[in-house]
Amino acid sequence: MTLADMMHLPWGWEGPLEVREPGEDPHFEIRVRELGDFFVAGTTREEALANCAPALRAFLQSCLDSGEEPPLPANRDVSWIVQPQSIHAPKTLPRLRAPNEQILTA
Repeated sequence: MTLADMMHLPWGWEGPLEVREPGEDPHFEIRVRELGDFFVAGTTREEALANCAPALRAFLQSCLDSGEEPPLPANRDVSWIVQPQSIHAPKTLPRLRAPNEQILTA
């Protein structure tokens, strides 16, 4: 699976959630259920949202560079992902999403 394929998976985004730690300024965090080590933070909700796509891309690229494949989205249909089997396989895949799924863009 390529980085482009992974970027189009229906990840289980959670947030932005406002976090208030004693003695610190509040911030907003966004996590991906399937990727336990991944989260994005920002001083504002908008900043956290704007950082999502670039941070996910960097996280997934890091996995690929180290030879790891991150867990696929849990309880999600990813059957539309096609592994190229021949020269006739598509080079890009359409972005499919579940009904009412929120799209995060940077």
